[in-house]
Amino acid sequence: MGAASALVPALIGHHLTHIPGFTTGIYFAAMSLGVAIAAGTAVQLDLLLGGWRPVLATWGASAGVTAALWFVLTPALRRTTNKVPVTGTLDVDRRLPWRSRTAWWVTAYSAVQMTIGFSGLAWITPLYVSLGLSAQEAANRFAVFQVVVVVTLLALAPLTDRVHDRRPLLAVMTLITMAGIAIVLVDPVGLSVVAMCCFGAGIGGGGALGLVLILDVTESQGDAARVGAMVLLVSFICGAIGPVLLGLLRDVTGGFTVGFTVLLALAIALLCSTGAQRPGRTIGHTDGS
Repeated sequence: MGAASALVPALIGHHLTHIPGFTTGIYFAAMSLGVAIAAGTAVQLDLLLGGWRPVLATWGASAGVTAALWFVLTPALRRTTNKVPVTGTLDVDRRLPWRSRTAWWVTAYSAVQMTIGFSGLAWITPLYVSLGLSAQEAANRFAVFQVVVVVTLLALAPLTDRVHDRRPLLAVMTLITMAGIAIVLVDPVGLSVVAMCCFGAGIGGGGALGLVLILDVTESQGDAARVGAMVLLVSFICGAIGPVLLGLLRDVTGGFTVGFTVLLALAIALLCSTGAQRPGRTIGHTDGS
């Protein structure tokens, strides 16, 4: 998943330069829809197939089908690539842009966004089980979260190709995320659907915008691949730390309040950093821009 996600911005930037936001939204929506389907059917499949091993095998088979489809599509993609002029391929800088401040701002946004999102993915279901809901009811809350992610992505994606300045959209998505986390802290059961709708909308929209930012600050397929690799390398590491941190805080405090308060603080910090994502900035190869 990490390798594929790192390659997607370069793929979109090369083949679909006229609708990068819409295409990125479709990619994220499809991925989120898959997670929602898996979460919503896990319990039923476990009962139907008699254990978690056959369930995992089912999802592994779906990955195999996806791989086969990519093999079928690859010749068509290569023909499309051959029609696009490529210049200076021998001089392409393949190093990750660690010295670029612009790349770091994009990376920081995605890292915080992914930390919050992965923490939600990991702990929403256990949260509701701990509050007295059944496993299926908790899974349904998680499925609502994921479905709203999909809806937000599909609704937001066309707009990103018409808006040059991403900062208003970034701020709105972050505020919606903050609202969802705040509702979880105040009334997680009574307002569970509202909380999951806000949380999912903010994470979905923010995640898609994070990938669009990669395309905004790059001018070539090679640069998009470099920035995408750097962003996802750092973001996936931070995203993996988030659920562990929430688990540790739950063990120490006996509940989820402190953990979700930390997520709210991260969302506030993310909102404060939105101004750094101003339009017109691109990465530099060696000038640290």
